[in-house]
Amino acid sequence: ARVKRLLALWNATQLSHYGGKYSIERMLALEEYNETTSVARVVLVTVSLPLAVFVVIMCQEVVPLQDPKEGWKANYGFWMRVGFVGVAASYA
Repeated sequence: ARVKRLLALWNATQLSHYGGKYSIERMLALEEYNETTSVARVVLVTVSLPLAVFVVIMCQEVVPLQDPKEGWKANYGFWMRVGFVGVAASYA
């Protein structure tokens, strides 16, 4: 019963189950967005999203890791990475 419900919810979110077509409301909203949004904004959004992911990954990789043989208490770098990724994921 639970699996069927989850499957039904998943299928409800898939556009392909509706013939792969947008509704009229979505089409009109996209047309309005195209008419009112500047090229500079489109470029900014297109560039900033991958750049933000890159910055998060680089910040995580800057934190050094210690020897795992020393145990979890001594490996503060791992916990800093976990905390940083957790905070970044909570904003996503």
